[in-house]
Amino acid sequence: MTRKDIARKATQLLNSQRNNLHVSLPEAEELVNLVTLIIAEAVENGETVTLRGFGSFKPVKRKTKTARNISTGQTIILPPTVLPKFTPAQEFCQRVAIGNSVEAVAGRVTTFGEAFEKAAICS
Repeated sequence: MTRKDIARKATQLLNSQRNNLHVSLPEAEELVNLVTLIIAEAVENGETVTLRGFGSFKPVKRKTKTARNISTGQTIILPPTVLPKFTPAQEFCQRVAIGNSVEAVAGRVTTFGEAFEKAAICS
């Protein structure tokens, strides 16, 4: 799913009759772009961004390490770096587990807990 797909889905949800909001696709795209920009800038600045029920984005520092160039056999020193890491929230994991559960798709699971136990992908 791309940013444009997310914006399109947001537009549909916001423009539904129950919400009575009128948002155009370009406005929704701009909103999605702003949210991703805000998250990226915060993580770039060393902050952790937590979206309750979805997950957390945080910077992770990697130490200097040595590696080997496979073709030449030469030892290479890789400098320390900071990379983004996403950790899904338990609620998000449970929702994905239920959606991917064969039993849930087949209609053989009757409760949320039962589906999560059978498809426990997040510990």
